[in-house]
Amino acid sequence: MSFLSKLKIALLSFGMLLANANVFAHGMTIVYFIPFQIETYAAVTTETIIADAFVKWTLSSESEMRHLIALLSRGSEDVFDESKVRGLILADSEIYFIDSNGVVLKAKEKVGALVERKSNVKIDKIEFDKFRNSFSSDERKIL
Repeated sequence: MSFLSKLKIALLSFGMLLANANVFAHGMTIVYFIPFQIETYAAVTTETIIADAFVKWTLSSESEMRHLIALLSRGSEDVFDESKVRGLILADSEIYFIDSNGVVLKAKEKVGALVERKSNVKIDKIEFDKFRNSFSSDERKIL
């Protein structure tokens, strides 16, 4: 089974799970994250990131959401490592995965159906960590 086929299946599963949970609430962004520097014994994949994440936080401020999306969109093209997923960002109908190298895989979800992935870009991990650390511990839920 090709990577794209596996990704579509994983994203469809997430889409159904999240659609039922009303996670894709308009105007809200949810982040599941494992710090980049953490090495795990078992592979963390697009299918397991929600269960494996250390931290979850929610953004409802429009400016914070725009800043995060901008961070996730800037960078040079690179290869996404599907066995070292460190983040999942759910922003309206956009889905972003981040691997341990800072490569972002962007996909789109539309009413239970998935559109092919849109891009793979390597982001500035230091800038992402600065953004993450700008939130107080009250705003980040340790899982």
